[in-house]
Amino acid sequence: MLHELLLALSGHHSTLLSHKTGIEHVLSPAETSLLASLAHLGDLHSGIRSRAAAISSSHPSTICRAVSLAIISTHLENFQQKIIEVESSILQHDSPVAGTYNTVPLSGLVTEFDGWSRRLEWLWHVIQFIQHDKTLKTCCTGSQIIGKLREEAQTGYPDIEDMSLGLIKVAETAWLRQLSAWILFGKIPTLGAVDFFITHDQALDTDTSSEVTTSRYAIESSLLPKFVSPSTADSVLFIGKSLNHIRERRSKALNISFKSSSPPEISLLSGHHTHLSSLVSPISSSALSEVIKAIRLSLSKNALQQLLPSTKVLGILRILKDFFLLEYGDFAVALISGADEHLMSRHRPNTTKFMQKNLEKLGSVPIKEGEVSAVLAHTWTTLASLEDIDDHDEDGGFDLARVLVQLSIKALVPKPMSPRVLQSKIQISEVAFDDLLFPTPTSLTLRVPSPLDLFLTSSDVKIYSHLHAYLLSIRRGHLHLSELWKLTVLRREQPVSKESSHKSHRDKLEALARTRRRSNRRGNTMRPIWATLRLASFLLTELGEYFQGEIIKSSWTQLFSWLGHQVSEPESSAGQDHDRDTSTLHLRGSAEVTSQSLPMQSPHDPEQITLAHRSYLNSLVHSLLLGDLYFPKILRGFLSKIDHLVALMHRLNTIQQNLDLEVIDAFTNYAVEHQELLDELKEFHSQVDSNVEDVIQRLKEIDILRVGESRHNPTSLTGHDDFIPWVGTGVDQLLIKLDFASQTSR
Repeated sequence: MLHELLLALSGHHSTLLSHKTGIEHVLSPAETSLLASLAHLGDLHSGIRSRAAAISSSHPSTICRAVSLAIISTHLENFQQKIIEVESSILQHDSPVAGTYNTVPLSGLVTEFDGWSRRLEWLWHVIQFIQHDKTLKTCCTGSQIIGKLREEAQTGYPDIEDMSLGLIKVAETAWLRQLSAWILFGKIPTLGAVDFFITHDQALDTDTSSEVTTSRYAIESSLLPKFVSPSTADSVLFIGKSLNHIRERRSKALNISFKSSSPPEISLLSGHHTHLSSLVSPISSSALSEVIKAIRLSLSKNALQQLLPSTKVLGILRILKDFFLLEYGDFAVALISGADEHLMSRHRPNTTKFMQKNLEKLGSVPIKEGEVSAVLAHTWTTLASLEDIDDHDEDGGFDLARVLVQLSIKALVPKPMSPRVLQSKIQISEVAFDDLLFPTPTSLTLRVPSPLDLFLTSSDVKIYSHLHAYLLSIRRGHLHLSELWKLTVLRREQPVSKESSHKSHRDKLEALARTRRRSNRRGNTMRPIWATLRLASFLLTELGEYFQGEIIKSSWTQLFSWLGHQVSEPESSAGQDHDRDTSTLHLRGSAEVTSQSLPMQSPHDPEQITLAHRSYLNSLVHSLLLGDLYFPKILRGFLSKIDHLVALMHRLNTIQQNLDLEVIDAFTNYAVEHQELLDELKEFHSQVDSNVEDVIQRLKEIDILRVGESRHNPTSLTGHDDFIPWVGTGVDQLLIKLDFASQTSR
């Protein structure tokens, strides 16, 4: 029986301890309880060993395999060694086990394995956590088991804590092997690639200008261990992508000169490996961050300064500022005018009637990709004809923008983002402004060439596209309202037609009286409408000036100064002169940058610039009120009402002109349609008044909400304290102007 018990503890099946043997009736309750405890240990040992063996041979996670092998080779081996020691002491008649007359008490045998029940139950719990759940079709990942073991280490049992720390060391060592393949060579590990938090999308981006094919890599947040901070994960991604860029460019035999004859990443391999070897389990977040930072700085100083120089970064930043943030005012005006002219040309016979009657059905008007591209091409041609382009575009920024900037139609059903892609940390409103320029939603995008995709991601470009549509819709609404003051028929009294000479003086006086009554009636009707249009135009003017003149300009100055340059800009005059001044200023070349440069103490590495740019972008979204939940929605409704009101005014201009000229149309009753338009104008102008009040009211609420938020610091997004983005003082100055204009109009 004793031999049977030792075999059962070793994990072998025992008929003696089976419940079907019927041995319970010959044993006392105490003996039954002692045998049950030994049987429980044997069952745990057998179950843990069999399941751990299955995990180590078939589990997709190499980290989980390493943990299961460590359980078998270390902890179960210790338990097996304990069984052998107990057996040896029994055979040697050792007093702790063997009793008098060479008997072995059952209680003494159970005492020898005291504490192993808790350890094996804990190991069984770990194995169950790792094992694949067939019902839920889920599988434990490396990050999950590392997190689980770290939680289990926080216990009051020293033996459980030691076992947890041992398994944590095994799991983190396996994870560091995966990390080293990416950090040292820029390659996703061959074994356990599905368990690594850097994922590879099969889609490829081809830069036709440089003929370099770059693979897309992203971070899957669900595979990220808890001790890896988001900023550290971004640095890890950046290092691997940089190594890939260097290797791919070298393989394409591009002319990139390095300081040494051997590839720089190979010469730095030993130093980077030393940094990784210095990590001690359990890995702390701060220690890992320091190691990754040291590797990143080493790679940047020795390899990336020539791959991604600061001049390229500044060039792409200028393009984004000038053409996406509309600092180059002529681009916005030319694009809006080109789009309007194209839409007008498609419905030239009855343009004004079309604008009024079919405004709400514009979404059904098909706009093709070629038409949108033609409008952008016409915009570039218009800008190229300006006299000051050739004088100030010394660095070729305008020519580069013509190649990289694209205007395209957005897909009606956007492609769902892969769950592996780490979502952007910048919160931006989902209210769409991209369907105002054309009836079909369009987007201004930037084709990011290699190696600039190290610095600028696709999510950043999407945010810039959203900002462009937002700012362009405000500029477009203001331009359309300003054009209404050119409709002289609505603003001035037209001379009456010459009366027949045979009419009496009394008839001429009556005709003149009718003309005056009509003029007075129109003036009384249109006076509140013109007041509303003036207020709406003032609102869009001040809002655009606040966004462009204060927020974007100040934010760019802060970023440009941090990059080591001094921004020297002349003071621009108010109104439309601001656009003209900035349009000539921001296209100046690198010669101005060099002449205005401050002495740079230490160049920023590319990832620091990336993080600073992301912090700058986050600050822009916040300051431009696109992070607010209600303001973009209110502004979007206001701009839609403006479009409808402008269309009604154009139609009214045509009808009143025909009435004054006494035009007769067999298919149109101008008098009836004139009255219908006036009724509709009264309704819409009251709605626009209400929208203006809603916009101002929401700005007041935002001003109150941001009183305690004046220190909004998006640097927490990057984890670095180097760059501090510009923080505005609030919208109080804007509100003072808007409140004064609103009270004056009333």
